[in-house]
Amino acid sequence: MNESPGRLDDLLSIDVDSELRKLPVNAFAVREEYVVELIRSAVLRGAGTVWVCIGLRRVVVADDGKPLSLDTLAAAAQVFDRTEAADRRHEALSALTAGGSLGLLAAWAPGPRRVRVTSPEGALTVSGGQPRLEARPGVGVKAGDPVNTVELTRFGKPARERECVCEMVRHAAVRVLLEGRLVSRLGAEDALVREALPAPASGTVWVPASGEACRLHLLRNGIRHRLAARTGARSGLVYHAAVETGCVPERDLARLVEAAAAALYARLAAVHARRPERRERVEELLFRHARITGDTSLAGSAPLFLTATGDRVSLAEIRDAGSREALYAVDLRARRRVAAPPGALLLRLGPRQREFLTGAGVALRPPPSRARGPAIARGLAAFWTLVTSAAATVTGGRGVRPEELSEGERQLVALLQEMVDTGRLRVPAAGRGNVRVTLSAGGMGAAVRSRTRAGQEQLVLRREHRLVRMAAAAVLRNRANVHLAAAALVPDGPGRQ
Repeated sequence: MNESPGRLDDLLSIDVDSELRKLPVNAFAVREEYVVELIRSAVLRGAGTVWVCIGLRRVVVADDGKPLSLDTLAAAAQVFDRTEAADRRHEALSALTAGGSLGLLAAWAPGPRRVRVTSPEGALTVSGGQPRLEARPGVGVKAGDPVNTVELTRFGKPARERECVCEMVRHAAVRVLLEGRLVSRLGAEDALVREALPAPASGTVWVPASGEACRLHLLRNGIRHRLAARTGARSGLVYHAAVETGCVPERDLARLVEAAAAALYARLAAVHARRPERRERVEELLFRHARITGDTSLAGSAPLFLTATGDRVSLAEIRDAGSREALYAVDLRARRRVAAPPGALLLRLGPRQREFLTGAGVALRPPPSRARGPAIARGLAAFWTLVTSAAATVTGGRGVRPEELSEGERQLVALLQEMVDTGRLRVPAAGRGNVRVTLSAGGMGAAVRSRTRAGQEQLVLRREHRLVRMAAAAVLRNRANVHLAAAALVPDGPGRQ
């Protein structure tokens, strides 16, 4: 090896500027997270409140934590002093790392034009790559005022920086005020139920008021540093959790959180009873769990189902009532008043509730019609007979000979005749199988009943009528359309015995 000593020293020298450039790349998922790292640095110093202001060209992060010492500020000044030797700059960087003040260097991550750090013990200003350190002996701080302040001038993306702060500090235990608005302690604000995780884990698990995704927020010093999304497809549970890393091995964390979420689901029945505005969400969660796992114990134990009397019953109570009497159900939003037979249970169900009960093997029936129904039906039949008899007396026209029928008309007459003969089409006030279907030219109405001089009952179709023409064309396209044609021509005929 023939390298000269000077050349060897150059090869083995430490490039501190390269370390500083790589620091934000390795520390932050996105560049705008440097503000969050400054907040985390304040939390590590014991801050109870952190004030953040993000402008177009200026960012200020202040806190009421332990004052930054003059030695810390001096080490930061030495790191950025390019006139110092590389090994001394590296030693200063190591000292900041060992003292837990590495987060302070996040202020230089966005490449600012100027950075100023102040504390009761001193002030550091770095502008144009030149640090200036000044001691501030005897400077006092009033109660409630910021102790340390980091101010930097930069060209950045303030909207994205604010969004990062709001997303990542919402689970922090300290007060973080973004331009006067509290953005921390909001992690479980949308919770239906919540619970602290058991020791040794440190965190909270809750059931969210919306969404179906499971989210595991991994925290470092109370501030999120990673989001692990989970589907929860196997367990059928929907939950969010915020957990401090390092307390429990990550391989055991998901199992611990899922067990806590399963215990929370048992408390959803109380939410259903206590908070009417959340009932639909609770039913959605419980029915989803039952559908995915096939286990109806959670949903079945809660009184989720409304009766006609306004009481609420559970699946177990419904099954008990069904073992003695038939079960009846109407739509939850039905306005018509109905009544079940004495002693029978009548439920008012929404689509989701009806689907769950059907899947659980509960047989439901529509409530029976009132007693006056047959009398109304007889009155309508008598009225129809009167109208058709009067129409038969004024219906003129002549019969159409078979050779004059089109193919569609021939098929329509033949298929309707078959429905009459088999009892699938009943002409009002005529006997089963005694009616002949014919086609006429001229006359009134689309389909009227008449009687020949020999006493033969007839269903006469007037070929000029629009409904008859449409029915013949539909049957010609598809013979199965005869059922629709029968319903249009003889409304009370199909399916009536």
